[in-house]
Amino acid sequence: MIKQKVWLSVFTTMFVVPEILWSPVSNFLYSFFKDSEPIVFRPNFLITSDFRNWLIFVVFIQLIGLICSLVLIIRSNINLANKILISLLFTFFLLLTAFVLFITFSLRNGVSF
Repeated sequence: MIKQKVWLSVFTTMFVVPEILWSPVSNFLYSFFKDSEPIVFRPNFLITSDFRNWLIFVVFIQLIGLICSLVLIIRSNINLANKILISLLFTFFLLLTAFVLFITFSLRNGVSF
């Protein structure tokens, strides 16, 4: 049980620390849902197009952390109600992060027709 808690902490930290430092998912979603000029939630170096590969790498690490955390939560022996609530929360974050990774990866070379 202690080993499982340690790994859950490691995998959750893989999502939380980059989100606190640079807010890549929050910045993208904030600017995605704004209709006016591109406004950033928190300016950082990942916003510029020069660091697009770093952004993809950071969001990918966050996605891996969320997937591993979700697997550990599902396999844990906590209360069923708590397991469902935490799993739904992590699934929501997982879907948001996967959406950001998909859009960022598909637009990494710019929009061209």
